[in-house]
Amino acid sequence: LRSSVHATSAAPEPSVATDGSGAAYVAWTDERNGDTDIYAARGTYSGGNYTFGAEVRVDDDTGSSGAKQPSVAFYSANVYVTFSDERNGNWDIYLATLDSGLAAATNNVKVSDDDGTGNQYEPAIAVDSATGEIYIVFTDERFEGASIYFASSGTTDPYRPNVRIDDDKGTAVQAQPDITYSSRIYVVFGDARDLNENIYFTRSPKE
Repeated sequence: LRSSVHATSAAPEPSVATDGSGAAYVAWTDERNGDTDIYAARGTYSGGNYTFGAEVRVDDDTGSSGAKQPSVAFYSANVYVTFSDERNGNWDIYLATLDSGLAAATNNVKVSDDDGTGNQYEPAIAVDSATGEIYIVFTDERFEGASIYFASSGTTDPYRPNVRIDDDKGTAVQAQPDITYSSRIYVVFGDARDLNENIYFTRSPKE
């Protein structure tokens, strides 16, 4: 099965989610505007192939800063796309919410709560299928080295405060996290605390 989503400019870093009825939502980094932006398209299945509709820009930055590394999830009638964005002069994590037709996008929301110059990047997203709560993990350089941080939409002030979830006591690099949800939150990431990079795993709650 092969269907083209986009082919007029460089379009790396794809991510995909489905809505349970067969529709596919694809997001990617896109260079059509001369910098990097986040675009998405919805594909429907018919006659042995997927047909993708209009390509929609997801990030709402009006300047020329970059956006990259999207991760997409679907819940109920909403499509959630998280990505790394440098509109503030360094890389931060943002979230956009679109309806199932990829219209009516909300304003992008800053998820990372670091107000300094540290970079946050490599986000991954999951959604609680029972409650719709959104979970995002990302690589974070707000302190020395790179660590793995977690944000959730279930707090009074959504996505704040961010929580560090790796337990490395040194300055080794943790990076490339991924997340999924099934009654608990499960997170994996690369970790160089043992001098070579290994894969670490954690879950929440841990009990």
